[in-house]
Amino acid sequence: MVFVEVRSRRELVYGSALDTVTVSKQGKLKRAAESFLQTRPRYRHFYCSFDVVGI
Repeated sequence: MVFVEVRSRRELVYGSALDTVTVSKQGKLKRAAESFLQTRPRYRHFYCSFDVVGI
């Protein structure tokens, strides 16, 4: 199972879209994935990964 975060930036003045995925944001993504898996037992034993796409 792959959890994907898609980020975009119109301008690079303050950094790229990927720069917006801070340690805090990573923690929020992890907690969201854990919550998703807890409410869907059939997916609990799937291998999970996280991808970030910058546009």
